[in-house]
Amino acid sequence: VFPYTIPGLTPEQALQRAQTLLREITAQQMKLSALLPADNILDVTSVIKVIGTGTAFDQIYYPDSIIRQMSINEGYTMSICAKNHSPESVVAP
Repeated sequence: VFPYTIPGLTPEQALQRAQTLLREITAQQMKLSALLPADNILDVTSVIKVIGTGTAFDQIYYPDSIIRQMSINEGYTMSICAKNHSPESVVAP
């Protein structure tokens, strides 16, 4: 959540400014890709908290996709792609 107060704008100007701010914020997004042992608990409505790296990557991520596979050699695995902002992020009028 990034609250902004910009006085003196019409509703249309405020919406345009909010959309510009949203594009600027999401342009700085962090992305996460991981290949892990699979489970059937994690889904795209879950959040993933990365901790322990001591870097800017330690934060909350929202999964875009989770692909599970099973093979004789690899076993049951999942491939996760996630980013640090919710896919439901929209400009509120």
